[in-house]
Order: sequence, then C-alpha cells, then structure tokens
Amino acid sequence: MTGDGFATDVPGHLKKIDLNTLEISSLGDKTPIGNLDGVEADGMGNYLVTDWMSGRLMLVSPNGSSETLIEFEQGSADHTVMPENDLVIVPMMLQNNVLAFRMIR
Repeated sequence: MTGDGFATDVPGHLKKIDLNTLEISSLGDKTPIGNLDGVEADGMGNYLVTDWMSGRLMLVSPNGSSETLIEFEQGSADHTVMPENDLVIVPMMLQNNVLAFRMIR
C-alpha cells in the first residue's frame, strides 16, 4: 500500500465555524498546508495537525500560519493530544506502530 489514493488535488487548510452564526471561514489566508488527516487542539490555543501524505506533524496557530514540528514517513494519521500529560500520540498506519512524544511548553 503506497497511500497514493489519499492525496488531494489541492492541499487543504483549516476552517472554523462560528457556533452562534454558523458562519464557516478559513483560518488565515487560505494558504494550503497539506493533505490533512488529524486535527487536535494543543491546549494552548493552537492546533496540532497531521499530513498523511508527507508524514508531517504541524503546529497551526489561530491565524492559520503553520510550521512543521516533526517529519515522519508517510502514514501519520489521526493523532491524540493529552495536554494534561504533555503527550502527543501519533499512529503510523503504514509502519504498523504508534509513536509518542512529550510536548515542551
């Protein structure tokens, strides 16, 4: 399995929904950041996002800017953030394993 079937024609970016008005808008300027898979709040106002195709774990700020924190092999999937333990757990689907990292605050 190469995972090529999971690529999108255009990489995506994060959106937000105003729960009062139900208005949907983009975080930031709509700059594509990747083939996004998992999205989790980091407990500090940002989002940790995985890109399945490139294998990246990224930090996305509320203004939509992103930076790559870690580059894995292809297959990083829906992860979980445990802010109370300062942990990020990332399943690696093609490698058949799970990785855990301590967040530095």
